Amino acid sequence: MRFGLDIAQQRMPWDELVSRVRFAEDLGFEGAWGFDHFQPMYGSGPGETFEGMTTLAALAGATAQVCITRDRQPPAAIGDVV
Repeated sequence: MRFGLDIAQQRMPWDELVSRVRFAEDLGFEGAWGFDHFQPMYGSGPGETFEGMTTLAALAGATAQVCITRDRQPPAAIGDVV
């Protein structure tokens, strides 16, 4: 069985996102994923939400073993976006 972590990158600072990805790596998870929305999906009013693809690229630089992708899609499926 393989495990991954949805980092849910909305309404939180950058340091928390990096912490979540490193947590997934420390636990031996196979991957971590986020979304590609420009605003929070839940809660009321505006909140911190980093642009999806740039965020995932930066998070990939913060870890060595975890596969970083978006919305539980395989990395090859992202090729049509970049």
